[in-house]
Amino acid sequence: MNALSNVNFKQGIVDYNTFDIDFSKPMHEQIWELNEDLVQVIYLHGTDTHVLDVGWYPGSESDGNAGFKIFVIKNQRWETPIFSKSARNESDFFSVLNEAIEIASVSASA
Repeated sequence: MNALSNVNFKQGIVDYNTFDIDFSKPMHEQIWELNEDLVQVIYLHGTDTHVLDVGWYPGSESDGNAGFKIFVIKNQRWETPIFSKSARNESDFFSVLNEAIEIASVSASA
């Protein structure tokens, strides 16, 4: 079962979801599952589109910056996300993910 199968993405359309992370195991034991393209959900708002994007971005062993990055992109402007936060553990991940879902699901015209 996919670890995000119980997440309510509201009116979002799940474009892809390869998230198969087990938070009870260390991340270094799941390195084959970690990449920049884990989840993408599309939210349509009239002529505007929001994309919720989840990926794993490795840092160096010494800097400790590896972690999940969660973005909300408006109208394919990937260089200027309207939301961008990182998470390194399960509780932070789901907190940030739910925050991103709220932002992505709000109508751009509201």
